[in-house]
Amino acid sequence: MRDLDIVLGDLLEIPERPARRIGKALQAMFEQIAEWPQMGVGYKDFKIRHGYEVRSRLCGNYKIFYRSDIPVPDIIAVIHMKRDIGTIMRERLG
Repeated sequence: MRDLDIVLGDLLEIPERPARRIGKALQAMFEQIAEWPQMGVGYKDFKIRHGYEVRSRLCGNYKIFYRSDIPVPDIIAVIHMKRDIGTIMRERLG
């Protein structure tokens, strides 16, 4: 996933200690999403337009978008909050 390359680039630009903390927090959030996918914020308008459920969770400065209507949640995007999330998601998902 291209997003994880961007996250890794972000983490390489900061000191090691906070980078490790952020990396561990993201890993823990991925595990939580896998275990409890319905906990995220749902987007009803997206489901109406595209026919499947997308949810998001916030982890520090990163917003994680994922499909939650399938047995194993599918991570769609991991985007830093400083980026234009709306435009990125519209480009990816139509």
